[in-house]
This record gives sequence, C-alpha cells and structure tokens, in this order.
Amino acid sequence: MYSFTDCFGQSFPRNDGKIVASLRGTKQSLYLLNNTNFFIVHGGFDFKKPNPFKDFSSMIQLYIDDDNYDTSILKGKKLIHGHKVNELQYIQNKVNEKSQVIPLDNGCAYIKKHKIYDTSKTGILCCLDLESFQLYLQLNIDII
Repeated sequence: MYSFTDCFGQSFPRNDGKIVASLRGTKQSLYLLNNTNFFIVHGGFDFKKPNPFKDFSSMIQLYIDDDNYDTSILKGKKLIHGHKVNELQYIQNKVNEKSQVIPLDNGCAYIKKHKIYDTSKTGILCCLDLESFQLYLQLNIDII
C-alpha cells in the first residue's frame, strides 16, 4: 500500500493541523498511479494514441465508457478511474464484480440542483480499499 507521500512527494501539517502535500516528482506520477495490480487515473486512457501512458491530457479529461473499453493493454491490471459521474449502484456492481475497469466517481460535489446530474443520485465520496475491495462511502457533508 502506498502512502500519499510515496505517491506525490512530501506531506506536512499546516498551522491548522491539516495535512497538505508538496507535489513533487515526475509528471507521470501526478496523473497516474501504477502498481502491481492497478492503474489509478483521474480520467482514463486513450488507447487510440500510440502511447496512452504518456497522454496526460486524456488522463485528466477523458470520459470512459466502462463497458466498451479495450482492456488488453492493461495486461491483467485493473483500471480505477474517476471524472465520469456514475450512479452508486453501478459503482457498487463494478466493485462487487471486481471488474477490469472500476469507476469511483459519484459526483460528491453535486449536492445542489444541477443541469446535468440527478443530484438525488450523486453527492457521495467513494473510496476503495485495494487489498480487501471494501468500498467506503461518505455523504458530502460540506456546504458548497
């Protein structure tokens, strides 16, 4: 299991006691976490590119269609991503199936009326324990 510091660089407490991180390291480590069993990326990979693991803009912006995704390039690793808001039941199903591609974005920031999302089905922060595959859920408690 990697710590935040392992992945992103030095972390240190602020005056208010909260932890912040100094984002140092290679450019790729800011966009993609890659370990033995998983690729973890914000947006996804564009497999139409010659080297999808160097296409940083897709890692941030790409919306993945989880059911129509070429997983052969993943070489057995699971891909965990966010950026595309999914209903909680869909996320839970993908986790329970231990699917090759697992979305974790339920739009935790979308708790007020939104022009695109049905906010009765969003507003939950999802976190996946990569060892136990336990899905942890936290309702948005912030006023945004």
